Amino acid sequence: MSRQVRLEGRVVFCPSEESDAYFSSRAIDSRIGAWASLQSQPLDSRATLLKRVAIEAARHGTAPTRPPHWGGYHFWLQAVELWCEGAFRVHDRARWTRTLEPAGDRAFTPGPWQATRLYP
Repeated sequence: MSRQVRLEGRVVFCPSEESDAYFSSRAIDSRIGAWASLQSQPLDSRATLLKRVAIEAARHGTAPTRPPHWGGYHFWLQAVELWCEGAFRVHDRARWTRTLEPAGDRAFTPGPWQATRLYP
């Protein structure tokens, strides 16, 4: 499509209460899967994963709590850049930026967005 997007900002862990609430809103099979998966680790076979799912389902029943390794993130945008290819390298490029002032634990107060057109 000859387009690019670049996002920059601050990433912080969600508060535990927020992660707990979101985890409990997920389907039971998804919550069991979170316990069974060793996410991004090598897996020898699908059978191994299914066996882990069965073990965790038996262990947690119908009300699994959130695993300690499972949680969410907030992405506080500070900059967005868009690039669109143009003929003969006459591309379109624009960037929007804003400041983020700390506003307590894991939170920021964003300033107004500033727009800038960039040379390609």
